[in-house]
Amino acid sequence: MPHSADEVERVKVEMMFWFKQELRRRDAKIKTLQQTQALSLEENKAALESQNSDRIRVMMEEYESKLISERVTNTELQRNYVQVIQERDLMSRRLRDQSTAIQNNWDWIIAQEAMDDQSMLNDVITESQQKIKQAEVKSAETCCGGMIDAEVLQLKRDYSNQIEINQ
Repeated sequence: MPHSADEVERVKVEMMFWFKQELRRRDAKIKTLQQTQALSLEENKAALESQNSDRIRVMMEEYESKLISERVTNTELQRNYVQVIQERDLMSRRLRDQSTAIQNNWDWIIAQEAMDDQSMLNDVITESQQKIKQAEVKSAETCCGGMIDAEVLQLKRDYSNQIEINQ
């Protein structure tokens, strides 16, 4: 069936109208999508910036926490170091005091032994001198003409030997 020119024109106009409406709808959809995408892009950008900001904040907090922890550790290490140094100094003083006390004890012991030795030596000398005097008296009583008894000679030798040993 043939179509008249008016009908063809009317169909053309309707088609053009429909086509224009369709273009407007598509343009509106595109604009809406573009706006949505722009909003979405802005939202994504804002979300990323927020995430990055959160990440940076978290990283900074972790860094500050580690820094504080290291400061505490350093402070503890310094405190421990000072304590160890103080303990070392205390031990050193104690050892020095003990060494001095031991040296003083040895000096006292040696002095005591020397005094005891001197006392014993004095006793031996006194005893020897008494024996010599007794022997001289006996010798003078029993001997004549300056003869010395063998016992007096032996006592004198013992006395001389004892003096040499003690010196």
